[in-house]
Amino acid sequence: MLDQTSEATAQSARPEQTTGTRKRRGRRPSLRTMAYALSAVAAAVYVVAAIALRTGKRALLAGAASVELAGVLAVGLLTLADASAFPDETVWSNFGEGYAFLPLLLPVAALAWLRLGRVNRERRLAADRGGARPTGPASSPRG
Repeated sequence: MLDQTSEATAQSARPEQTTGTRKRRGRRPSLRTMAYALSAVAAAVYVVAAIALRTGKRALLAGAASVELAGVLAVGLLTLADASAFPDETVWSNFGEGYAFLPLLLPVAALAWLRLGRVNRERRLAADRGGARPTGPASSPRG
């Protein structure tokens, strides 16, 4: 009997242990908030890309398209690996599946357009400097 009462007293004297099931309240945003923040980032990138197109700032367009492509690939891979990673869909979820994959296709198209424009510009400059006729489809006679 003495052992039972001393054990009960010892248990009541111990502080309660937490099981870790309480919600942490810190600066870490929730996943739901993260989805909306990513969609806002995507919208801002599209605005920057549109401004870059309008003003002819090719480097800015390349940067915006690269950020967009990196975001689509990162979030797309995360949503494939863990579907519950983003409880609410973002523009970049599943590589932009909810938006007909345009978030994936637009930056690729922009980067390809920039690259082709650079190649054509270099060909024209080389032709102007050397007097040589440029090669390729742009130089073929139309008849």
